[in-house]
Amino acid sequence: MLTAEDPIGLMEMRMTRHSMLLAALLIAPWLQAQPAPERDPGRLPPPVERVLEQLSLDAATRNQVRETLLRQRSEREQADAGLRERHRAELAALLTPDQLVALDAARPPPPGHRGEDGRRPPPRAP
Repeated sequence: MLTAEDPIGLMEMRMTRHSMLLAALLIAPWLQAQPAPERDPGRLPPPVERVLEQLSLDAATRNQVRETLLRQRSEREQADAGLRERHRAELAALLTPDQLVALDAARPPPPGHRGEDGRRPPPRAP
Protein backbone atom coordinates (compact mmCIF):
# COMPACT_ATOMS: atom_id res chain seq x y z
CA MET A 1 0.00 0.00 0.00
CA LEU A 2 1.30 3.42 -0.94
CA THR A 3 1.45 6.04 1.74
CA ALA A 4 2.93 9.49 2.15
CA GLU A 5 5.77 7.79 3.97
CA ASP A 6 6.70 6.00 0.71
CA PRO A 7 7.59 8.94 -1.60
CA ILE A 8 9.36 6.72 -4.12
CA GLY A 9 6.25 4.56 -4.54
CA LEU A 10 4.05 7.62 -5.01
CA MET A 11 6.48 9.09 -7.52
CA GLU A 12 6.58 5.81 -9.48
CA MET A 13 2.79 5.66 -9.52
CA ARG A 14 2.57 9.25 -10.79
CA MET A 15 5.19 8.56 -13.46
CA THR A 16 3.34 5.44 -14.59
CA ARG A 17 0.06 7.34 -14.78
CA HIS A 18 1.71 10.18 -16.69
CA SER A 19 3.45 7.72 -19.04
CA MET A 20 0.15 6.00 -19.81
CA LEU A 21 -1.55 9.35 -20.45
CA LEU A 22 1.30 10.47 -22.72
CA ALA A 23 1.18 7.18 -24.64
CA ALA A 24 -2.59 7.50 -25.09
CA LEU A 25 -2.21 11.07 -26.38
CA LEU A 26 0.49 10.03 -28.83
CA ILE A 27 -1.40 7.00 -30.14
CA ALA A 28 -4.89 8.55 -30.40
CA PRO A 29 -4.30 10.55 -33.63
CA TRP A 30 -2.72 7.52 -35.27
CA LEU A 31 -5.73 5.37 -34.40
CA GLN A 32 -8.16 7.94 -35.77
CA ALA A 33 -6.21 8.25 -39.03
CA GLN A 34 -6.53 4.56 -39.87
CA PRO A 35 -8.68 3.84 -42.93
CA ALA A 36 -11.82 1.82 -42.55
CA PRO A 37 -11.07 -1.87 -42.86
CA GLU A 38 -11.76 -3.33 -46.26
CA ARG A 39 -14.63 -5.77 -46.40
CA ASP A 40 -13.59 -9.20 -47.62
CA PRO A 41 -15.90 -9.97 -50.57
CA GLY A 42 -15.71 -13.67 -49.75
CA ARG A 43 -16.88 -13.33 -46.15
CA LEU A 44 -20.12 -12.43 -44.49
CA PRO A 45 -20.24 -9.95 -41.61
CA PRO A 46 -19.44 -11.58 -38.23
CA PRO A 47 -23.03 -11.27 -36.91
CA VAL A 48 -24.34 -13.20 -39.93
CA GLU A 49 -21.65 -15.85 -39.51
CA ARG A 50 -22.66 -16.22 -35.84
CA VAL A 51 -26.30 -16.72 -36.79
CA LEU A 52 -25.31 -19.37 -39.34
CA GLU A 53 -23.48 -21.20 -36.57
CA GLN A 54 -26.54 -20.97 -34.30
CA LEU A 55 -29.02 -22.34 -36.86
CA SER A 56 -27.99 -25.96 -36.29
CA LEU A 57 -27.25 -26.50 -39.97
CA ASP A 58 -25.06 -29.26 -41.27
CA ALA A 59 -21.82 -28.10 -42.92
CA ALA A 60 -23.10 -28.56 -46.48
CA THR A 61 -26.29 -26.55 -45.87
CA ARG A 62 -24.38 -23.84 -43.98
CA ASN A 63 -22.00 -23.49 -46.95
CA GLN A 64 -24.92 -23.34 -49.40
CA VAL A 65 -26.60 -20.60 -47.34
CA ARG A 66 -23.29 -18.70 -47.07
CA GLU A 67 -22.68 -18.93 -50.84
CA THR A 68 -26.27 -17.85 -51.54
CA LEU A 69 -25.94 -14.81 -49.27
CA LEU A 70 -22.60 -13.86 -50.84
CA ARG A 71 -24.03 -14.21 -54.37
CA GLN A 72 -27.08 -12.12 -53.44
CA ARG A 73 -24.87 -9.41 -51.95
CA SER A 74 -22.77 -9.31 -55.12
CA GLU A 75 -25.87 -9.08 -57.31
CA ARG A 76 -27.29 -6.31 -55.11
CA GLU A 77 -24.03 -4.33 -55.27
CA GLN A 78 -23.88 -4.67 -59.06
CA ALA A 79 -27.50 -3.60 -59.42
CA ASP A 80 -26.93 -0.64 -57.08
CA ALA A 81 -23.88 0.48 -59.07
CA GLY A 82 -25.84 0.32 -62.33
CA LEU A 83 -28.72 2.26 -60.81
CA ARG A 84 -26.38 4.94 -59.47
CA GLU A 85 -24.79 5.34 -62.91
CA ARG A 86 -28.21 5.61 -64.57
CA HIS A 87 -29.35 8.21 -62.04
CA ARG A 88 -26.14 10.20 -62.55
CA ALA A 89 -26.62 10.18 -66.33
CA GLU A 90 -30.17 11.50 -65.90
CA LEU A 91 -28.90 14.37 -63.75
CA ALA A 92 -25.99 15.05 -66.11
CA ALA A 93 -28.52 15.57 -68.90
CA LEU A 94 -30.27 18.26 -66.83
CA LEU A 95 -27.38 20.09 -65.13
CA THR A 96 -24.25 21.88 -66.22
CA PRO A 97 -20.94 20.20 -65.33
CA ASP A 98 -20.36 22.72 -62.51
CA GLN A 99 -23.85 22.16 -61.14
CA LEU A 100 -23.34 18.39 -61.24
CA VAL A 101 -20.05 18.70 -59.31
CA ALA A 102 -21.76 20.91 -56.70
CA LEU A 103 -24.60 18.41 -56.35
CA ASP A 104 -22.16 15.51 -56.02
CA ALA A 105 -20.27 17.35 -53.28
CA ALA A 106 -23.48 17.94 -51.32
CA ARG A 107 -24.77 14.37 -51.53
CA PRO A 108 -23.67 11.73 -49.04
CA PRO A 109 -21.65 8.86 -50.48
CA PRO A 110 -23.36 5.55 -51.08
CA PRO A 111 -23.09 3.19 -48.10
CA GLY A 112 -19.67 1.60 -47.87
CA HIS A 113 -18.05 3.89 -50.46
CA ARG A 114 -15.08 5.63 -48.90
CA GLY A 115 -11.69 6.67 -50.15
CA GLU A 116 -8.38 5.03 -49.27
CA ASP A 117 -8.07 7.21 -46.17
CA GLY A 118 -11.56 6.26 -44.96
CA ARG A 119 -13.03 9.56 -46.09
CA ARG A 120 -15.40 10.38 -48.87
CA PRO A 121 -13.62 10.64 -52.23
CA PRO A 122 -13.61 14.02 -54.02
CA PRO A 123 -16.43 14.72 -56.49
CA ARG A 124 -16.04 13.25 -59.95
CA ALA A 125 -15.70 15.48 -62.96
CA PRO A 126 -18.62 15.07 -65.37
